[in-house]
Amino acid sequence: MENKYTIIKQGIQVTITSILLLGFAFLVYFLLFRLFEDNRTTYGFVSFLRVGYGVLWLILCVLFYLTHFKDWLKACFLNVGVSVFLISISVQLYDKPFIGLMISLCTYMICLFLLFRFKMKWYHYYALFLSLPFLFIYI
Repeated sequence: MENKYTIIKQGIQVTITSILLLGFAFLVYFLLFRLFEDNRTTYGFVSFLRVGYGVLWLILCVLFYLTHFKDWLKACFLNVGVSVFLISISVQLYDKPFIGLMISLCTYMICLFLLFRFKMKWYHYYALFLSLPFLFIYI
């Protein structure tokens, strides 16, 4: 059993790093948006950019889990990957909230199943749970 200091330290590491990575992810999204905007009157590219960026972060999350980085850092990428994906899907489907909710629930269920299946440590579940407030705050 881990001591309390280690548990608190891991929780703080996951929380702070997830917030910083999420801020970085949205800064990159904003810069990409500004790059493609170029004084256009129509924004047809936004839906492709938004959803593509969310899917890209989810793929990066999966690829990051295949590396040999520290586990708590993998949990941070899980948080950011799921958060960016769900925020992009929810914003894209704002006029169809039921479909966005179903996609969100399916994504969470798949993530929880995989975390249980591979017997991941507690902070992976915490990182997944931490993505919920980010989703609710943004939406």
